[in-house]
Amino acid sequence: MYLGIALNGDFIEFILINSKCEILGYQEERMIDYEDSSNFIGAIESGIARICLKANLSFDEIEFSCIAIPEYGEDRLFDEMMNRYFEKIFYDNHFICENEVEAAWLAALGGHEGIVILVGNGSVAIGKNRIGESVRVGGWGRDAGDEGGEYWLIKKMLEVFTKEIDGRYDRGNLYHRLMPLLSIESDMEFHNFSFRNLESYGVTFDDLLDVFIKSAYEDSHVKDILKEGVQEYKRMIEAIQEKTGYETPISVSYMGQIFHDSSGVIKRLEDLLGPLYSVKKPYLKLVSGAALRALLFRKKINFYDIHTLLKEEIRLEKINR
Repeated sequence: MYLGIALNGDFIEFILINSKCEILGYQEERMIDYEDSSNFIGAIESGIARICLKANLSFDEIEFSCIAIPEYGEDRLFDEMMNRYFEKIFYDNHFICENEVEAAWLAALGGHEGIVILVGNGSVAIGKNRIGESVRVGGWGRDAGDEGGEYWLIKKMLEVFTKEIDGRYDRGNLYHRLMPLLSIESDMEFHNFSFRNLESYGVTFDDLLDVFIKSAYEDSHVKDILKEGVQEYKRMIEAIQEKTGYETPISVSYMGQIFHDSSGVIKRLEDLLGPLYSVKKPYLKLVSGAALRALLFRKKINFYDIHTLLKEEIRLEKINR
């Protein structure tokens, strides 16, 4: 049995598959701050225990696990912290921690040549060609990059909000959406806002992203931010294409909430990229890519394995409706 874990935004996702890529269980746990070591480890252990219970399996029957982690491989101290956490859980060391972009590429393109852009709190793109050459672009973190990432988009949206508050911009739909959402009665209450204090406003980061997507249709300033973000995705994709040769049309896929159909991002990206590229819907979810990465450490996989897992995802979605 093979376990995929994805530290995916507000949730930790778990999926358990067998060697035939049949899904034996799926579980979600609330994300815990990495610095809260005991509760973070507890959330991981809870997710594993629950998914094993659903599959009627014991922990010892998991042959290998892959954990897809944002920012992994970019900071030595962070990597050491993550490794310590998971060594306490998988005491037999039958696991690997990887940057989430590896699972994203396998999940989105099913192991075929092409480029994948992954947008979560940050933004990163990876491309692999048919001879295994790999190029990665972006993922430099909040302070130095992550252009087009959710944090980048929301920060720019809140800049627009403050300008609508103090009169530099006319008050539009964004202002009238955020005021009640944040339970703000006076404009001055927004002073010294911090993402660390979202709970005090009774909202999650996903709530803000939802407002961003809706406001991109109604507020011209937010619409401009979205256009700028899509331009950044295009730059990342073209930078990879210039470094590695691909057969045309070049397959491009994507992962992240910002690519939801209602955002219009996919259509904008297609229009910007033009006929040299073929933008494709991702085959699988990120966590399924992590499970496939775990399986790859024990056996080769092929298109039929990918197709089986896709059918299993569809079956699981119908069950959970």
